[in-house]
Amino acid sequence: IWHTPTIGSNGYNDTESMISRVKEKGMKVILDFHYSDTWADPGKQRCPAAWMPVVNTNSVLADSLYNYTRSTLQSLKAKGLMPEFVQVGNETNGGMCFPGDGTVTWPTDWTKQTLLFNAGIKAVRDVDTTIKIILHVADPKNALWWAGQLNNNNVIDYDILGVSFYPTYHTETTINDFGTIIGSIKNTYQKKVMVVETGLPW
Repeated sequence: IWHTPTIGSNGYNDTESMISRVKEKGMKVILDFHYSDTWADPGKQRCPAAWMPVVNTNSVLADSLYNYTRSTLQSLKAKGLMPEFVQVGNETNGGMCFPGDGTVTWPTDWTKQTLLFNAGIKAVRDVDTTIKIILHVADPKNALWWAGQLNNNNVIDYDILGVSFYPTYHTETTINDFGTIIGSIKNTYQKKVMVVETGLPW
């Protein structure tokens, strides 16, 4: 879901329609909050235009993110369209809600990002404690490191570490290597791991 998409798709109304169709088929839903008006990925995390005036005021930005997440889920819940999983951010290797054109800058400002992640997590928990919360990193080679970064910066109240794994592009990790990484994350941080994006070359 995008906050206020300029191309007219992937906003709230589309999301409600898609969840309705999916649930009619008896399937489960992951709702992926991009916290942007367009695609968010490891290199681009452009703050929604509605929040851009407060993009550098961490507490107000976190409050905006909390209220948006909570109100979206409350609206879905009122219509019997609650997702089973909620993803707080999309491929947020370096964080989310960046100013300007959204280019992700390093090193990660964990003072800001801890507030944002925990605001999104709290919003989900406040609406429905049964929802499983996913935090999402791109490329298996980053997964163990990123789980450690989250843990070290007090972002711990989530259920599943989501990973994008495109073997054509993420060539440094074999499927067997990924199995080892998953085992390490489960054993070290007691988090489940889910491949939330993938694409194969055949």
